[in-house]
Formats: sequence, C-alpha cells, structure tokens
Amino acid sequence: MADEKEQQHPKGEKLNEVLQRAKAEWEAAFDAISEGIVVTETDGRIRRVNRAMAELLGRDVRSMVGLTCCELFAHHRAHDNACPVLHYPNGKQGAFEVFFPDYRYYEDAIHPICRGSRTQGFVITVRDVTREQLATQERRHTYLQMEEAARKRKLAEEALRNIQGELLRADRAATVGNLAAVILQEIQRGVNLVRDGLELLATKCTPAEAAGDSCTRVLDDLRGAAGRTGRVLEKLARLRIDARDEPGTFDLNRVIEEVASDLEKPLAESGVTLRLQLKEIPPLPGNRSQIGAVLNSLILNALEATRADKGTITVVSRKERQCARIEVRDSGRGIEAVHMPQIFNPFFTTHPSANSVGLGLTICLAIVQGHHGHIEVESEPSVGTTVHVTLPLSD
Repeated sequence: MADEKEQQHPKGEKLNEVLQRAKAEWEAAFDAISEGIVVTETDGRIRRVNRAMAELLGRDVRSMVGLTCCELFAHHRAHDNACPVLHYPNGKQGAFEVFFPDYRYYEDAIHPICRGSRTQGFVITVRDVTREQLATQERRHTYLQMEEAARKRKLAEEALRNIQGELLRADRAATVGNLAAVILQEIQRGVNLVRDGLELLATKCTPAEAAGDSCTRVLDDLRGAAGRTGRVLEKLARLRIDARDEPGTFDLNRVIEEVASDLEKPLAESGVTLRLQLKEIPPLPGNRSQIGAVLNSLILNALEATRADKGTITVVSRKERQCARIEVRDSGRGIEAVHMPQIFNPFFTTHPSANSVGLGLTICLAIVQGHHGHIEVESEPSVGTTVHVTLPLSD
C-alpha cells in the first residue's frame, strides 16, 4: 500500500504542477489582452478584472474585485438605472457604446458564461472605438458640409437664374433706348401719309369728287395715321417727369384709388367689375404720376382682356419685407405661352383693338425699373393674367 501511495504522489504533484502552469498561462494571457475584460457573477458582481481594464480605469485590480459593474463603470448607471448584465439574461449577449470620462468612446460587449442552459456569469469586454467614432463623425461632418454646399449651390443657381431674368428684362428695357428711331419712323410714316394724302386731295379731288369713295378712303387713312401717331406720343409722354411732380414720396393706395376712380366710366360701360384689396403700406419714394400711369396702363390692359366676358379685375397691395407689392389680376382670356417672351417688346400687342399700339408694358417696365423695382407677368390662357409689381420702400 505504501508503494502505491508513493507512486500516486508524484503523479498528484505533476497534475498540480500542470494546473498551476495552466493557471499562470491563462492569467498571463488574460492580462496580455489589450481590451479591458471583466468577469462578473450573474448579479453583476465582479469576480475578475484584467490589467488592461485596471489601466483603463486607473485602479488596482484587487480593489475592483467584489464591486458591481455599476460601481466600477459610472456610465453603466445611466443605462436605464440598472446593471447592463441584467438586460441580457438567459444566455443572451449584446453590445452598447459608452463615453468615458477621458473623452474617448468605448464599446461594451457582454458575453454570458453558460453551463448547459444555466448562466453562471458574464464576461464584459471594453474596446476602444474612438478612432472609428471620430471617423464616423468626420464622415458625417463631411456629408453635412456637402449638403450645405449643395444647398448653397442651389441658392446660387436660383440667384443666377434671377440675375439672368433681370438681364433679360434689362435687355428688353434697353430696347426703350432704341425707341427714338422707331418713333421717328412711326411719326415719319404718319407725316408722309398725311402729306401724300393732302397732295392727292389737292391734285385729284374736285369739289364733286370730295364726296366720293376715293376721297373718303384717303381721309380715313389720314385720320388713322394721325390717331396712331397721337397715341404713340401719348404713351411716350408718360416717361417724362413733370416738373410739377418731382420725385418724392407718395401714398400708393391713394394713387390706386384715384386711378380706379378715373376708370369708373369705361369699367361700367364694359360691365367689368373692379375690386380693390388694399393693405396699409408706408409712403413710397418715387414719382407719383409715373406710378399712376403704370397702374392705369395695367388696369386698362386687364379691362381689354376681360371686356368680352364681363369679368373681374382685382388690384391687391401689401407690404412684403422692405417692399410694396402690387398685383393686378384679371379673369380674362390670358396670354399664350408663345407670346410671353415678347410682351415687354415695344409695339408688340395681343389685343385685337386698333387702339392698342403695344407700348403699355414697355413703358411700365421702364418706369418700374426706373424706380428700382421689378415687374413680372403670369398668365394662363382662358384663366387670366396677373401682373406683379414690386417697389422698394426706401432707396
């Protein structure tokens, strides 16, 4: 029996040696892992901590044993006021991100220790993900910068389109500078027709022929030429600043009411209804008579468009930021899309009336731009037209 004990003793010592060596190797490996590791009981009480975790928290390994993970990690208490291991029972595992007091980001991962179907504890690993977080934040920042750049680009494109529109209008308005030559042609044509007609009357028309068809036709042509010449000059006269009405300030709503009052008779004769929707506006700088001429022309255009259907014209005024906005709406026949690019061109008109010489909107454009304002026209055939005029409240 003694021999048998002597034989078993070396074996027992050898087994203990193996276990001690395995334990040392396991502890060395456990401490060599660069990620922080905590082994806990099922209630979150700490059983073992590796060196990386101790260095991470700036504590001694032994001082942490026996504490709960919530006592060890202050950020855990913010996790629904409970130890996070309680959120992963029954062998489940999970991960969540935390922000440590050292201004770095870490990822906690919880792995259950199971024997069969029974959980005997948890292993909590803490991995530094600061670099990943910063990279993600940098990508997010870059994305936001790209979004902001795209937004600014869109605004710049819109501003460019507006500038291009203004340049187009300015180009149209620049044609007013060439009106002198066109006006001379119109007046010269009328004068020539009057002269030729008078010569014809003087040489060919006897008193007996004066009542004939040829003389009647000549007289009609003379009257038409004189009337057209007079209307052209009347339109152009609106560009002149009357010495008795120098630029100053004026009450826009008062001017609108005066123009509406002056047009009561033609409106009544046409059966067209004029409605005024005027809101309080501060005094405007500019030439009262010229703005009155613009309003008169716009309302007459609307009257011509709504005359056939005895429609409605609505004049709206209101303050928008640092501008006064005027809208003249009509329920008339509207303007075809093909004609819209030409509506500000001199001597272009869509009105069938012989009284229209096609200078109304041209003059309006010149006056409004002379007041540092803007004019726009929206129209839809068979629906109506709206003219928007914007005038600054101060220079």
